[in-house]
Parts: sequence; structure tokens; C-alpha cells
Amino acid sequence: MDEEARLLRCFKREARPYLTYLPADEWEWLAIAQHHMAPTRLIDWSESPMVSTYFAVWGSDPRRSMSFDGGLYIVPKPTGADETARATSPFDAKDVQFFYPAHVSRRITAQRGLFTVHPNPLRAYDAPDKRQIVIPGRLKGDFRIKLDSLGFNHATMFPDIDGLAKLLAWRLMPTVAAPVAPQQPAAAQAVAPPVTVAKPRIRPDDPQKGQWGGKPERNGWRLSARVEAVETGWFKTVLEVASPDGSKMLTEPVEFFLHDSFAKAKRTVRPQSTGKVKLELYSYGAFTVGARLPDGTELELDLSKIEDAPKLFRSR
Repeated sequence: MDEEARLLRCFKREARPYLTYLPADEWEWLAIAQHHMAPTRLIDWSESPMVSTYFAVWGSDPRRSMSFDGGLYIVPKPTGADETARATSPFDAKDVQFFYPAHVSRRITAQRGLFTVHPNPLRAYDAPDKRQIVIPGRLKGDFRIKLDSLGFNHATMFPDIDGLAKLLAWRLMPTVAAPVAPQQPAAAQAVAPPVTVAKPRIRPDDPQKGQWGGKPERNGWRLSARVEAVETGWFKTVLEVASPDGSKMLTEPVEFFLHDSFAKAKRTVRPQSTGKVKLELYSYGAFTVGARLPDGTELELDLSKIEDAPKLFRSR
């Protein structure tokens, strides 16, 4: 493609003041251009499943990406890829080839990057033995938090001042955090099968919202919560069902209904000797809780409305 060749020539001429390492050949120049969002005939891949998952759950538009599913492709690791690819110019490749670039940028090193070069950049890549893993959009927030706790975040994937700023904005100011525009190795979008629930959902992102009557107190019972920060980005919530005036005691289990991101979204809890039922949870943000009592009373509590809960918890 003439436009691609022209873009690379301009990039090679004008990128030099920004580089600490001068690429040795067109393979390395293309790798740098690709990692800095220039359109090329390369596709990003990573040897790390955690890196690919990071890009799958963040996408190119983090504010919108929660509304659709994401995913990543898995293909067998190639052997001898570097030696095969470097024998010719990337523009002379006759077949799709993998190649490992020199670590010409900190991003490539951090992301454990490698590439495929495509003789026809406009043709979809249909790799043999390709598999896809789909991540539902409603679970992306949970994936982001867990990846961060494992050390896969904006600052480690983009080890520069921009990556650090985006990480701090996301952690400390999540409602106004700046979008991240990463290159997405081996990631794709797909539609996950619908989840079957007992009641029709009013808000898919908060599945218990509006399902249990919308009131935390009814028929002489109250559902309340106490929230406290336990570590960076994580919070402990203690739910309690009890009689507000202490006139009644629970003697049978209470069912709690939580957000789908919990491994066990429905919990059955037996009462304590005090006649109260308590459930301790750990999460990274607020959600709506439903509770069903033995007498059929249904209670609902939106944790984002708890005034004495941490502000960061309420905003997520």
C-alpha cells in the first residue's frame, strides 16, 4: 500500500527526536510505529495471557467498552518465527509471518510483544487452530480491578508518565478518569449468551436494582450495611438484616442476592444468637443488594446511597 509506505517514510524521518534507540531495519521501525498507534500491516500479540486480557477488558474506549463484550484470540506459539521473518523485508512477505521485534521500546518489553506481518493488511486474519475467549461487558470492571491487583495496569503496560497518570486517575478519580487508547493484542469483540435470571432485569449493570421492592425497610425488618476501605481499591461491606427496634428476632436463614461479578451471587446465611443475620463481603465498588426473609419479606439496598460509605466506593 502506497499510503503505508509513505507513512513509514515520514515516521522514520520525524520520529527520531523522540527515540532513545535508533531502529536497525524496517521490521523495528514498523514495530515502533504500531506500538504508537500508527496504522501498519502488523497485528499486536503478546506471550502473556494477562497482558492480552488487560487489553480485552480496557479496549480503545474504556467509557464505552463496559457496554459490550470483549475477548482475546489464542493461537499456538510459533517456532523459529524471528529467523523466518527477518529474511525479507516486511513489505515483501508472501505469507502471514510472526516475528519477535528487538526491545526497541519499553512498551514492547512490558507487554511481551510480538507481531504478525500481513501481505494484505485489508484481509482478515484466519489463523489455524485459533480459539477465542469472550469476556462479558458486565464483568470487565471486576477484571480490571483483579488485573490491577496482579500488577497489570496502565502504568505497567505503558511504563511512562502517561501510563502513571492514567492509572492514578482511574484509581483515585474513577468518574472522570481519562480514556486509555492502547493497542489491543489479540483482542476481539463478541456477543455472550444471555444470562437467565428469575426476574427481568431493569439495569443489566446492576442486576438486583429494582428487583426486591426498592426499600431497605419493610414489615418490621431492615437491611443495612457498613462499608470500610481495607486496601487500595478494595472495600469490606458488612450487610445486616435485623429488627430496627429489636422487637423481633430471626430464627431461620435469609437469602442475599448480590451482583453477578461475585463467584456466588446468591448466599443463604443463618441468623446469629442475637437474632440478626450478617454477611461480610469484599468488593471494589457499590452495587444493589436484595434480601428475602423467611416470611417472604423482600428488602433492597443500593450501597451507593450509603452516606457514610467511602466516596470512591460509592462512585464505582
